[in-house]
Amino acid sequence: MTFSTRIIRLPIAWASIAWLSIAWAPLAAAAEPWKPAAAPVMTRWAKDVSPDRTLPEYPRPQMVRDGWQNLNGLWDYAIAPKDGKQPQQFAGQILVPFPIESSLSGVMKRVEPSQQIWYRRTFKLDKAWAGKRVVGP
Repeated sequence: MTFSTRIIRLPIAWASIAWLSIAWAPLAAAAEPWKPAAAPVMTRWAKDVSPDRTLPEYPRPQMVRDGWQNLNGLWDYAIAPKDGKQPQQFAGQILVPFPIESSLSGVMKRVEPSQQIWYRRTFKLDKAWAGKRVVGP
């Protein structure tokens, strides 16, 4: 099966978009283990969050589909000027679906109005979906 790279550019207004449920299978995890960013206050549930179990349920139970793949997990990210081109290098990894400003994203950085966030993740199309219509970002 062929590999596809999906790069998503989000302006500050969309920085908190959390759900990306598209029919693709994720590849290998990050080389460095993920951990939440240090925060002054953490809930008792924060310890239960991991890239392997990040909100696994279908995001809209009223609109469930038979064939879907949850894309929550680790993505590459970069913060770049709003009018800039796609970055060649990414700053690190972010845990989707958490906003970049949150501790659980693993980043906890502020994005200025003059900036935008780029997300990148590589997927391998599931063999069972070959020849079928697949919707992507």
